[in-house]
Amino acid sequence: MPFSPADQKLLGDFSSIAAHPTLPLSIQTSPFRGQQGYYTVPVSLEVPPDKLKFERQGDKQLLQLDVLGVIRRENESEDRILSKLGGNFNIGLSTAQYEAILNDKVFFRQDVELGPGRYTLDLIVKDLLSGSVAAKREKLILPPPDASFAASALVLSRHAEPVKQPYLASGDVLAEGNVLIRPSVSKEFHSTDNLIIYLQLYNTKPVADTGKPLVRVTVLLRKDGKLVTKPVDYELTDVVPQPTPHLTFAKYVQLTGLSPGNYVVTVESRDVVQGKMVKQESSFSIIQ
Repeated sequence: MPFSPADQKLLGDFSSIAAHPTLPLSIQTSPFRGQQGYYTVPVSLEVPPDKLKFERQGDKQLLQLDVLGVIRRENESEDRILSKLGGNFNIGLSTAQYEAILNDKVFFRQDVELGPGRYTLDLIVKDLLSGSVAAKREKLILPPPDASFAASALVLSRHAEPVKQPYLASGDVLAEGNVLIRPSVSKEFHSTDNLIIYLQLYNTKPVADTGKPLVRVTVLLRKDGKLVTKPVDYELTDVVPQPTPHLTFAKYVQLTGLSPGNYVVTVESRDVVQGKMVKQESSFSIIQ
């Protein structure tokens, strides 16, 4: 797999950069089941804009980032790279785009397809204008899919953007209806946000009378171990056939009135026919 001299230097300096980063970096990998036992894994990252340097050029604000990611099987040779991510991004932002980024995070996402196994992801981000750089290593475990009731990764978000139908035809794993969900990688929210919760459920069994599955999902929010809102219950019955049969859970909970601090969201998914439950949790924070 070809690498430029600059990429080779970044990879060679990975351990030193990871030990002494000069740029905050949040990474998230979110596996979803695909066809023939494979997984589609969106790799997402966020960088706070106040730690980046922008350069004025005419009526644009220039942002220059190098993003380099490599995926290897765990415990294999450093030279055996399965997949390469990222690229060089030279982006001219309009005034509206620049102001929107200043009130949010710089976001990047790229999907990879992987079979069952244990992997390591090394990801490096460098701001070319300031020289600030960060590197992180993530472990990724993808078990062989079986026939038991199961769930995908749990994705939290504060962004849901309407998209056009031709885009949805591509089968984006984070699309629901005509809406595309963008993971909030740093898991930082405001009390004015809606906490969007997204996941997929696999291997459900149909109810004899209807021929459709029946899954009940309960969402609980806690702070310091105590419930801060009433549990919210939903029922799922509609199977999405592609890329592998699943039920989609895409709902939101209002955060209005909640004080700043650290929270935990718990999602309990119960297949009524099988009497099986999958429980998932994720921490997030509400900031000023």
